[in-house]
Amino acid sequence: MRQGVLRHLMMILLMSFIIAGGMVTVYAEEQGPTLMLDGSVLETPDPPVIRNGRTLLPAKILFETMGGTVTWDNDLRQTTIELNDTVVQLRIDNPTALVDGVEMTMDVPPTIINSRTYVPVNFAATNLGCEVLWDAVNRIVTVNSPVKDVNISVIEVLEAGNTIRVQLPANDVIRNFRVVAFENPDRIVIDVRDAKLLFNGGAGGGLGISNDIFSNVRYSQFDADIVRAVVDLSVQQAPHVSLSQDKMTLYVDFTTDGEEPYGFEENLTDPDEDEDEDIDSEVPEDEEEEEPADDDEEEIVDDLESLELPELDWRMQGKLIVIDPGHGGVDSGSLAYDGEGKRDENIILMEKEKNLEVALRLNELLKLAGATTYMTRTDDTGLGIYERPEIANDLSAALFVSVHNNSNDSETPHGTEVHYAVKESEADHGFTSKAIATAVMDELEASMGLQRRGAKNSPSYVVLRCTEMPAIIIEGAFISNPSDLEYMMSDSFVNDYALGAARGIVKALNAAAEAQE
Repeated sequence: MRQGVLRHLMMILLMSFIIAGGMVTVYAEEQGPTLMLDGSVLETPDPPVIRNGRTLLPAKILFETMGGTVTWDNDLRQTTIELNDTVVQLRIDNPTALVDGVEMTMDVPPTIINSRTYVPVNFAATNLGCEVLWDAVNRIVTVNSPVKDVNISVIEVLEAGNTIRVQLPANDVIRNFRVVAFENPDRIVIDVRDAKLLFNGGAGGGLGISNDIFSNVRYSQFDADIVRAVVDLSVQQAPHVSLSQDKMTLYVDFTTDGEEPYGFEENLTDPDEDEDEDIDSEVPEDEEEEEPADDDEEEIVDDLESLELPELDWRMQGKLIVIDPGHGGVDSGSLAYDGEGKRDENIILMEKEKNLEVALRLNELLKLAGATTYMTRTDDTGLGIYERPEIANDLSAALFVSVHNNSNDSETPHGTEVHYAVKESEADHGFTSKAIATAVMDELEASMGLQRRGAKNSPSYVVLRCTEMPAIIIEGAFISNPSDLEYMMSDSFVNDYALGAARGIVKALNAAAEAQE
């Protein structure tokens, strides 16, 4: 009898285990993906989860970050999400939802995890007008907020320091815009997309403001959803373009001295004022200050000629190029050893160091050609993989260039390659990442003489996919290949690499300037 009771208890335990196991199988969870909102990583107290192939994430933090409202009805166990006049109602563990009162079925119902309401992101976000993208390779779910028209009620011209600013303030975030320089006649065309012009009833007109840089600023509702401003230039000058910190005002800055803009809070401070603060007022009488060289301008011209580096077309000189030296800080990148074993004391080259040397030289060369540049790091500083595209996006950059060197488990692979990613956000820049990558590959092959591995479409790379502008990654040489490594450690490598990249970038931008007429 005891054996019968024990057998019966064992059967109950076994059935309980099977049932519990079945329940787990129905809602099998995988490791949660990274969540990105409008190009930036959105940190959540609890990470997204995947159930039955569908991503669920905390509703409140996602949709309230977008500007919506999320409310909870405890009696109904229901979450209501409101965004841009659309209402989605979802009940816990119920696959039927209401979208503006209309019943719709979800593949996976909402649930509660750690006292937070998790909703299927694709269903909820899509029905609220958002764009949802899934990167299976890197396990990233990207949500882009709904695009709605912004209102522009004034176009202003302001002056401060060396800067003359044309600014277009809006009532909401400006998401889509382009600023392009044209010749014959010389002018700057500013297009704000998904926008309505409200002053003067939306009619076109001119500000009637003139100065040493431009003779007028004209404006119109160019298309049903495009507000256009045209700056009629008196001199050929490409402006510096940026957005305010809240991304609700577009700044188009010209300078009276051709230098970097300063005078506004968003610009650099007056360089003369900074220098005055650092100068020691007490200079010994018996020490004479060295006279600055007066042939700087001639040297720059000679350098351009001797380097066979073209001058950047004036129409492209205001476009910001972000240069990103790969790795840095605790992230050394690939390592080269002296052949006596892979130990720290035998490291002879860190990729991060060579990347920085090349990037600094590339920065010098591009500025020499007339480009406007910004470096994500100028020393051994670490940056996160998502920080790099965020920096470029926040700066409203026109081009992102990431400098790397390659490696492989085998010593066989060698040579140079350039990566790019085709994306819709490139459309307003007048050139594509593929065009930049191809030109850079051509020039690197000529300057470095290594095997041509080609320009490759690589959308899986975060810095290529998450940048809003054309972007490339350059892989100069293989640190794991003995021949490439010997070249990397030579005196000529840094300049050969940087010069080839600079020539390619400048030539591609100049070609784009000619093609935009």
